[in-house]
Amino acid sequence: MASLYQRVFAEVRERIRDGRWKAGDRIPPEPELCRQFEVSRSTIRQAVEMLIREGLLQRRQGVGTFVLDRSGPRRSVGLSDFTVQVLQGQLRIERKLIDSRLMAADEEVAARLGIATGSRVRVVQRLDTDSGQPLSTDRCIIPWPLADRLTDFDFASPLFVLRWEQAQGIKVAAIEQSISAEPADGQDRHYLTPPDHAWVLVLTERFMNGRDEPLGLVITRYRGDACRFTARVTRRQIGL
Repeated sequence: MASLYQRVFAEVRERIRDGRWKAGDRIPPEPELCRQFEVSRSTIRQAVEMLIREGLLQRRQGVGTFVLDRSGPRRSVGLSDFTVQVLQGQLRIERKLIDSRLMAADEEVAARLGIATGSRVRVVQRLDTDSGQPLSTDRCIIPWPLADRLTDFDFASPLFVLRWEQAQGIKVAAIEQSISAEPADGQDRHYLTPPDHAWVLVLTERFMNGRDEPLGLVITRYRGDACRFTARVTRRQIGL
């Protein structure tokens, strides 16, 4: 069961998505929201804070809280700082779960995650959109002992990595990344609706802890016509 603040979060997000609360609108003050949702002020504050962190609302000191304008080009995806970009409002991502299940790790997944073949893993598929336009789908694979306290609500957050660290008491110290391009397959065409003959950009990320042990694997397929990757290489990274 979702908590009260999660229900408020979901309802406000739906109001923004369907246009009842438009970009630039000031949302009702706390007492009015408490009345509408029949919850306490602390519940409203939790929900609003989450909506701010996820780039849906913006608090203006001494003025109020407003719906952020999500239009415009915000689709330059950093190779290593997706969560930071969401927090800073550079990416306005809405995330939806496509599938969520427990599975037995095959040999390839087991090798990548350093676990025994057949071990239980949580496998979640998600769809990310920006202003209603599909941008990417991903497949998140995490060993069950590192995902047993995660809810579907956590997986559906654009700030998933932060929620994962908090819920499981882990720390992501490094991310191994590789990128390739592939022709769009049937699932890409279904969820991402790319133009004919479009390619997808495939970003594979393996999350590691401070002991260089794998924590999880995320494979993301981006619309090549709607996304581009950016990266900054420091002198230390290139060995100078």
